[in-house]
Amino acid sequence: KRIIVQTNPIILTNSLLLCGYNKDFIIREYGILSGYAMPLILLPSFFTMAISQALLPVIAKKYSDREISSVRSKIKQAIFFSLIIGLVWTIILFNGNEILLKFIYNTNLGGSYIKFLGPVCLLQYIQAPLSAALDAMGESKDIMMSAILGVIVRSILTFVLAFLHIGIWGLIMAISANILVVTFYQASRVRKHLKEKELYI
Repeated sequence: KRIIVQTNPIILTNSLLLCGYNKDFIIREYGILSGYAMPLILLPSFFTMAISQALLPVIAKKYSDREISSVRSKIKQAIFFSLIIGLVWTIILFNGNEILLKFIYNTNLGGSYIKFLGPVCLLQYIQAPLSAALDAMGESKDIMMSAILGVIVRSILTFVLAFLHIGIWGLIMAISANILVVTFYQASRVRKHLKEKELYI
């Protein structure tokens, strides 16, 4: 995550400067996105992570005992609760982001970013249970691989989309693509490992 944080502004700044944007615009818009919008959007991650960490030892035990149907049930349970928490928060953000921005940050900036990224981040919320499941199955390498793929996709799209002259929206679309890639990759690996385990029962 530290690498991602360092890479985003570097690629974004250089690509937007090449396209003719000035530094003040880049700093302002990136600050709104990373300082106002993203912290609000990702607030449910605290709860989804807590749910996932609580289920991790349970999933690990049942997986080692080859109770695959029970493992599937626990993973689905974690995903369901994560989605419910994320959905409720997304609805609140979509309809009341201006109130929250004003109350917490005393600003009305970032509302459009929240409305775009909020629904996409529903998939972000289920990354915690998927990562916990992979970790419990001893497949941490898949978590690392998903992160690497996400960084590559986000970095390339951030650079390419900057040349469409859509400002910070190129980064926002790149973040969305990153979320999709990481989530679907992790989901596919979880299914694969569970299926393989079933074959050896």
